[in-house]
Amino acid sequence: MLIVRATPRRYEWWGAHKKTRDFQYVRVTEVSRTVNAKGDWPWSKLVEQGQWPGGGVQEAFNPKLAGELAQAAWDGDLARVRSLLDSGAPPNTEAHGGFYNGHHSALNGAARNGHAAIVSLLLEQPTKPDVESRCQSPWEVTPLQQAGFWGRAKVAPVLLQHGASLTSISGPGCGHKTAKQIAQEQRNHQWEEFVQILDTYAEGGGLSGTWFSVEKATGHPNGDRYEFRREGERYYIIRPPGGAKKEDDYFTFDGTTTVRHVHGPTSTLLSSGDLHWDLEGGKWLSRREEGGGAHSGANGDGSGGSSGRSALVDWDSPLKLRAVKSSPIDGNGPLHNITERGGGFANFGGRSGGHGCFPHWVIFEGCEGLPVAGVEMKAYVAGESPKTMVVETSDGMNADSGPWRPVASLSADAAWGESVAWARVSEPDPAVKQWSWAPMKLGRYLRLTFTSSFNGDAPTMYYTFFYPPSGGSSGGFSARQLAEAWCLSSIS
Repeated sequence: MLIVRATPRRYEWWGAHKKTRDFQYVRVTEVSRTVNAKGDWPWSKLVEQGQWPGGGVQEAFNPKLAGELAQAAWDGDLARVRSLLDSGAPPNTEAHGGFYNGHHSALNGAARNGHAAIVSLLLEQPTKPDVESRCQSPWEVTPLQQAGFWGRAKVAPVLLQHGASLTSISGPGCGHKTAKQIAQEQRNHQWEEFVQILDTYAEGGGLSGTWFSVEKATGHPNGDRYEFRREGERYYIIRPPGGAKKEDDYFTFDGTTTVRHVHGPTSTLLSSGDLHWDLEGGKWLSRREEGGGAHSGANGDGSGGSSGRSALVDWDSPLKLRAVKSSPIDGNGPLHNITERGGGFANFGGRSGGHGCFPHWVIFEGCEGLPVAGVEMKAYVAGESPKTMVVETSDGMNADSGPWRPVASLSADAAWGESVAWARVSEPDPAVKQWSWAPMKLGRYLRLTFTSSFNGDAPTMYYTFFYPPSGGSSGGFSARQLAEAWCLSSIS
């Protein structure tokens, strides 16, 4: 889709190549009356100089495609939706008379039928659809209410991150109820998870707790660490964590994405759970520390992984990876068990490698180009369960070549696994644990390194699975945000 910005004596545009999807950016200092693009680009006419506005963004849409887009979104045909958007279909079909199967806009229909990737794609467009667009009378429900009626839990975080209202009331056909009330009444599909997601946002999106700040471009911590302490509608910022509050130093939160300080600075709550600040040109992010499970990554890089089953991770869609190499393994627990749920275990340490010698590690292959946002592991012996771990990725030619770049650092508060007398640790946590972090695009290889355990012995693991972000492949991130986060060609 072509984006045009008009500034005095200069015109700018950026867009995505139809075939390669590479981002391109151009500044045009002079424009003839009509400029036509040929070849592979998804637009035929770039500019008619006489139609330039005084500024802002101008997009050339084909309203005749609005109805087709609404139908493709309803059907869940992601490839067709992409093709229609590339051909000029307006993502806000409701503004162009584009409805399907009654009065469902593209966004409303996609949300109703649980097509999270399409919901995310539509809301990533520079011209966004109306996140409150309603279907026909007498139901008159918004996309979020549609998702609530049908129990489409994966759609909820995407809509909420883009401003969907928790308090909007449906039409009489659904009893003048909110999305949460509709879900609780209908009880379809994943309605309980849907309600849990809404409650999390209503309570402040989990903002209460300790945070640390990192540079957005590099992930390097800047030393800033603080606490958000909620009192009523206010989130007081406490430095250092645990200290005394200042009455005029607090933020408010709109329940979806915007965090605003009483004196001006604001941040946006991203799908990853990070806060993106508007200070210094958007240079800084803040990341959460929860339950002792988050700290800075290896060498100060990477994302702090938060323990727990985050709703922002698609826990139903594990990445299909292969374990290709590891540190020494005992013969009674072969490596391939770590990617299977068959009941066998992978026993790290090896008779020659020594059970008390850290680190122990495993390398997975088959992840190139995939976004990853979480991991689930099941430990065998509680005493041997991992206490601290590092996740890294590499674009190397083989599993040995590197270089490795940090993805996340993980930790557990207490031993987790089966209680075994000789393991020397009592009161274990449940055997299965999850961690999540800001989505990152992977290279060819993914390395999980165990740097310590609770009793000092090498870990014995039933399985380890990595997962993508929820809301489709982008997890609610725009294409531009993903390009920046994944170090692809940036858009100035």
